[in-house]
Amino acid sequence: HILSEVEDVADRVAIINHGKLIKVLRRNELSSLGKTVIKIVVDNYDETCLKLLKDYGNPRFDGHGIFLSDLSVSDSDISSISEQIVKSGYKIREFTPTGETLEEYFFGLIGGKA
Repeated sequence: HILSEVEDVADRVAIINHGKLIKVLRRNELSSLGKTVIKIVVDNYDETCLKLLKDYGNPRFDGHGIFLSDLSVSDSDISSISEQIVKSGYKIREFTPTGETLEEYFFGLIGGKA
């Protein structure tokens, strides 16, 4: 049940909850699961950066980068987030919109928490 490993090696994933098949996903669907999440890495990170990003969703710092989920802007307006980060004096090293992780998607489907 190590879902991050499954993402790396499986060509298809079946999601089963309480013995019931909920969803079957192909490998090419794994990179665009569910809601958009943005991975952001800035060179000059501080807590103020997290506060800034709260205007755009739910930011979480994992020690290496920021993961911004539950976005309050549409996918077509994601560039406004990076623009605001730069305007606020931060140097962006990485800004990568992706789908949810398989684990986040799974728990979203079954109504649980990761």
